[in-house]
Amino acid sequence: MAEPDPEAVRALQDALGPEMAVFSSGRRGGATVTVIQLAGEAEVAAVRPAVDRLVAEFRELAGALVARLRVLEPLWDDDEDPACPDEIELHGSTWSVSPHDPHYRFENEASGEVVEAQMYDPDRLDPYFLETYARTSGRHPAVVDVCRAPFHDMCRLLDAGGIPYG
Repeated sequence: MAEPDPEAVRALQDALGPEMAVFSSGRRGGATVTVIQLAGEAEVAAVRPAVDRLVAEFRELAGALVARLRVLEPLWDDDEDPACPDEIELHGSTWSVSPHDPHYRFENEASGEVVEAQMYDPDRLDPYFLETYARTSGRHPAVVDVCRAPFHDMCRLLDAGGIPYG
């Protein structure tokens, strides 16, 4: 089965508008075009202030976690692979640490809160990681409720706010 025509996929996306995500995805035996309903304009507008708070909170915590780790270990050098500590303490909480270049996965051992931070630029946002943080923190229910298709809806929320990610 041939890949879907990229122009046809873009045309379908344009025709359906921003409340739908359209993309081709490979499957065994061929490729398909997937269409996903996203958050509507009213939902996106209603959670804009909550998204701004989420982004600010995430960046602050991600920056603090990465900074704390850098105090304990020098920044990874491409030629070296020093042992990363299994956990760190921050603000009275223990966070487990799992490096997977170019990210660190931090998990609060008591609450289950997860922060995936880019190790060289902790302010950089990844929509999937941001949604995971929103969901596991328990402090952003309005944003989580809008993200029925977590990655795609978070992309929509960030795009609507003019917040860069990648």
